[in-house]
Amino acid sequence: MAYAWAPGRLNLYWSSLAVLDPLAAFFLLRGKRIGLDLACGVMVTDLAANLHAAYGLRDTGLLA
Repeated sequence: MAYAWAPGRLNLYWSSLAVLDPLAAFFLLRGKRIGLDLACGVMVTDLAANLHAAYGLRDTGLLA
């Protein structure tokens, strides 16, 4: 696991970004609408995951 302090679902999501980010860039460069939709979706869900990690997991010691 990349982040031992994080729950499995966050590790899975953050690991999936290694595929989703380049895929969104590929579609954006090809001028496909799905690229914009995917990029926006990734940004919104990444913000939510990071906020959850920073403020929702208070007992992890992440903010220490």
